[in-house]
Amino acid sequence: MRNSIGNLYFKTAIVLLLTGMAAGIAMAASGNHSIYSAHAHLNLLGFVVTSIYGGYFTMFPAKAAGPLPKAVLGLHAAGTVAMFPSLSLVLLGHEAMEPVVAVASIIVFLGAVTFAVAVFREPKGSEGINERSKQAKPETSWWPDKSHEAAMIFGFAHYQN
Repeated sequence: MRNSIGNLYFKTAIVLLLTGMAAGIAMAASGNHSIYSAHAHLNLLGFVVTSIYGGYFTMFPAKAAGPLPKAVLGLHAAGTVAMFPSLSLVLLGHEAMEPVVAVASIIVFLGAVTFAVAVFREPKGSEGINERSKQAKPETSWWPDKSHEAAMIFGFAHYQN
């Protein structure tokens, strides 16, 4: 499958979204909203951030190669999965779980740092990519005028190598 790591991010995001939604439904059904903060963390980190990471690696397949995207997913998912129940327990009065929340938060943070490394690093074999893209000819059959510079800046043109 093409770019299976991006697909894995989205599958993970959906599982975490459904878990977060189930927690929200359980809160609504019980009338007890004391874990709303954990619910919000799970939906934001679990669905939104995981989807953004997956979208990035899907849009930039050269950066999806190698172990770094898997490390990002592993750290982010592990931290998020550990954070939800431990934060829920803290919010329900089990303060002994606070160190678990702290460790889970650090793991999620390390996942974000690893994602930043993935974003800012140059993919292997990318030497000279900027020069090749400057020489590429844009396909303009759907672009209404000859302002290729604007099309390149905003990513509207498709390039042939």
